[in-house]
Amino acid sequence: MRVKFHGNMPLTLAATATPSRPMSTQRALGIAAAFVVGYVALALLSRYYLVRPFAITAWYPAAGLAMGLLLVFGVRFWPALAVASTCNLLLSRGMPAFPYTQFLAPLIITAGYAGMAALLRGPLEFRNEFDRVRDVWLLVAVSAVGTLLMGLAYVSALRFDSAMTVWEFGRAVTRFWIGHLVGIVINTPLLLLLIDRPRIDRALQRRSRLEIVAQTAAATLALLLIFAPGWSDEYKWFYVLFMPLIWIATRHGIVGAVLGIAILQLGLIVAILNSSFQHGTAVTEFQFMMLALAVTGLFLGMFVTERGAAHDALNRSEARLRAMVSTASYGIITIDEHDVIVAANPAAAAVFGLAQDKLTGTLARDVIPEFARASHAGEVFEADGVRGDGSAIPLELAVSVTSGGTPTLRIAIVRDISRRRELERKFNESQAELNRSARLAAAGEMAAALAHELHQPLSAIRNYASAFRLVDSEQAAPALMRKVESEAVRAAEIVQRLRDFFQAGTSRLERIDVGELIGIALAHARAEAAQKGVSLEMTVAQKADLLVDRVQIETVLHCLIGNAIDALAAAEGTRRVRVEAASCDEGWINVSVIDSGPGISPVMLGRLFEPFATNKPSGIGLGLSVSRSLVEAHGGRLWAESGPAGGAAFHFSLPTAELKLASIHDE
Repeated sequence: MRVKFHGNMPLTLAATATPSRPMSTQRALGIAAAFVVGYVALALLSRYYLVRPFAITAWYPAAGLAMGLLLVFGVRFWPALAVASTCNLLLSRGMPAFPYTQFLAPLIITAGYAGMAALLRGPLEFRNEFDRVRDVWLLVAVSAVGTLLMGLAYVSALRFDSAMTVWEFGRAVTRFWIGHLVGIVINTPLLLLLIDRPRIDRALQRRSRLEIVAQTAAATLALLLIFAPGWSDEYKWFYVLFMPLIWIATRHGIVGAVLGIAILQLGLIVAILNSSFQHGTAVTEFQFMMLALAVTGLFLGMFVTERGAAHDALNRSEARLRAMVSTASYGIITIDEHDVIVAANPAAAAVFGLAQDKLTGTLARDVIPEFARASHAGEVFEADGVRGDGSAIPLELAVSVTSGGTPTLRIAIVRDISRRRELERKFNESQAELNRSARLAAAGEMAAALAHELHQPLSAIRNYASAFRLVDSEQAAPALMRKVESEAVRAAEIVQRLRDFFQAGTSRLERIDVGELIGIALAHARAEAAQKGVSLEMTVAQKADLLVDRVQIETVLHCLIGNAIDALAAAEGTRRVRVEAASCDEGWINVSVIDSGPGISPVMLGRLFEPFATNKPSGIGLGLSVSRSLVEAHGGRLWAESGPAGGAAFHFSLPTAELKLASIHDE
């Protein structure tokens, strides 16, 4: 068997019942035996003013022990209760002689208590810690209804005199009900608290011993006042017992209330037994009064306990909040409805260069002139604050308003952003320096690109000029001059277009057929190709128009074709450069420059498009880098791979004019 507790298990039960190990049979039998002895002893001690032949008494403390056993150790201990109740009835005076009653009476008592315990432990979720007002309600309500039903069943089953009057029947049921109910209400909470001894010690240690002695003396004096010889009517003074109980409950909570009720009940029993009462009717009336006193004390004590627990929880929450606020690295200030700072943490005091007591009581606008605007901003707000010495300080401010409270408070989170401003200033300076460096780098790249691209037209101009000096024919001179002029215009156009691209990233788009574009590029390269014994071929699989900057794309083709011609200069066998154009995807044209040269080494293949990467003795390594930038500026892609029959293959893809116009229209 296992002891099941909701919440924290009492320390005194830690050794007897653990969640991971069931209770041993030996220990379970020991607990059951101790219960039987205790139950019978308490029942025998309460055999005064019996209602015969039912063995019913006006007080029954054994009922509290029975309910406590089933609540703490579980309903599975019902056999111990059955044995204990049977022994009690056998030993009680006035037990009927009929044999079946020896089993029927214990069965009613056992079933009643087991049913109440199962209801409390199960769907009603009664807590054995007994630390909620709900637990008091559950215990009182279930016990009141359950013991009443038990009394009706008990008296009805054991009623042998058919001539028993209604008054006699009601008297027997009432005596049974009040005796068992008072026994549960008073003794079950006492048993639950005695199991958790540290809780009693903590409650009593909060008050001085002198106060506890005074409270005990007050309860004793109240009993003496009620039952002192000479009083004609003890009922008139019963209310006096409420005074010490209220004192005890309000000071010690539920622990004091339970202990106080137990002491008063014990004193009441002793006083009655030593008084002049000769019948049980008056005792029953006193037990009704004691029931009212006990229920009142339990509720009052539990209200005090819950209030104390809530107060302790609030104090712990405030302590945690205070610790968080006081150790926060950012400033936190609280402002009331009159714009007065009512609280500030050390970080806020450090931000404004004031002591906390100096900052508290200051108007918010005195330290944050723009606080009114920040309060209505609804977001993080940057403003200038004022230090205690009058100097300005840049702040980041966030203001929130408390809801549901009176008066309305505003909480401001303040950060000193002086360091951030300084870092931003340094970053801006570094960024400006970086931009200057980038412009210088771009200028160098543009100069290198111009040198690379102007090499061909300038060489052509030089060759035409040399031919002009050697040719005597007047008919050839105008043609040579026109070629010189054409190459000069081309050189100027290259300079202008590349300068526009590197400086502003702009392009002059025009519609041109892809075949025409390739043909122009090949025409400029034929002289150099013929000089080096390289044949040029062109294949256009599909006619399509491109919307491009003609000069920039010609520059790309010149670079790729020129590189292919240079790669074939020292090659043996067939020297051929083939330029192909074909559709690759819907709306895209793929242009390829394929040579029959030695190909690209694996080491060089990964670095082809890096600036200054070249294997030419006189190259500067910027042609492919610039070409990729130009293609990507047109929305395309440039890449390289080994040719299908050896050599190298460079490809770039561009959108057709229709696709380009559609994308421009969508933008």
